[in-house]
Amino acid sequence: MRSLTLALIAALCTLSSYAQSSEPAMLAAQPGIHHSTEFLDNELPTLASLNKSQYYADYKMAADRSDAKCGKYKKMKMIGIILSGVGGGLIVGGAVMIGVAVHNVANGNGTLNNVGLAGGGYACVVFGVFSTGAGIPLAVIGSVKQKKYCSGTSTLMLHSGENGTGLALNF
Repeated sequence: MRSLTLALIAALCTLSSYAQSSEPAMLAAQPGIHHSTEFLDNELPTLASLNKSQYYADYKMAADRSDAKCGKYKKMKMIGIILSGVGGGLIVGGAVMIGVAVHNVANGNGTLNNVGLAGGGYACVVFGVFSTGAGIPLAVIGSVKQKKYCSGTSTLMLHSGENGTGLALNF
């Protein structure tokens, strides 16, 4: 216990002598480094001298960029959903048109109108497949990227578990 007390007293004496000297010997021995009190008073920036407006401008620019990406991916997701819905409707409508034309021909009513109906049905199915094929990736990519860039939005979700169902608000 006595040796610990003596060690603490010796450490305090060393620190007090180090604090009283204007330029410590160990720091003064390093060439090229200025450790004087004038340097510390004059060279180091103070909190008031920091360019806060530049930091705010950088933050604002990053936030605006994130908001722009958020809007971009929301639009991409909506376009994908609309294209998929329209494509699905065109496929169903074209299949119905083809079915009506085939039914009319099978019943002996093979007129020129049935050829146009069948051609229009095939065209609707082809455009519907392309529309759905383009809409699904757009919707998926837009949804994934929207979650990444639009994290500040809140959602209300229905969860079911072992003990029952409930609503969860994510914000």
